[in-house]
Amino acid sequence: MAISNHRGAVIFMAITALLGWIGLGLQLNILISAAHEAGETGWQATIRFLSYFTVLTNLLAALNLTIILAFPVSSFGLFLARPSMQTAITCYLIVVSAGYNFLLRHLWSPSGTQFWADELLHDIVPLLYFIYWLFFVVKGKLNGLHPLSWLVYPFIFLLYMLMRGSLDGFYPYPFLNVEQIGYKSVAQNAACLMLAFLVVSYFLIVIDKLLYRRKQRMVIT
Repeated sequence: MAISNHRGAVIFMAITALLGWIGLGLQLNILISAAHEAGETGWQATIRFLSYFTVLTNLLAALNLTIILAFPVSSFGLFLARPSMQTAITCYLIVVSAGYNFLLRHLWSPSGTQFWADELLHDIVPLLYFIYWLFFVVKGKLNGLHPLSWLVYPFIFLLYMLMRGSLDGFYPYPFLNVEQIGYKSVAQNAACLMLAFLVVSYFLIVIDKLLYRRKQRMVIT
């Protein structure tokens, strides 16, 4: 369980959650404004907003921290504070940040509000959440089977995106756009993404075990 009663953890969690909500709010406002200009409804913009893995993952992270802070001893708060849950979110955010910076950043040059929304959701919040995980989440509670369960979320998102794209033709990411690159390329890209999730997951588990052993040695000495 995260050390949510530690003053430093509480402050760090609050800042990270606040920045996450700000980034999400900015991005939603941008999409709603663009939708109105295109003659679409705010509801359509919201559905599109919730079609991005980046948005859903940052929403998951912000909700995770907010609920733990607001209801730290509730059954749901304790569930969300489990190291396995918070490590999974850390993994998702790392993949979000790496995917954007290596695959998508070169495709456009956002400015103004869009720039700040992008920076918050792709870089700042993922970094802050990783730092939070590194210093404030209890170590030594993970095992080699956890990463397999952590794949459920990105796999469900992938299915949702493909199903929705087949209905309205909207694919949030070019490397998963069936209409442009075909199912074979999408399947290959999806497999690479799942592999990336596994690599990051086991990387975090290695860090977890190293930090746990270090703490144990310090206690013994």
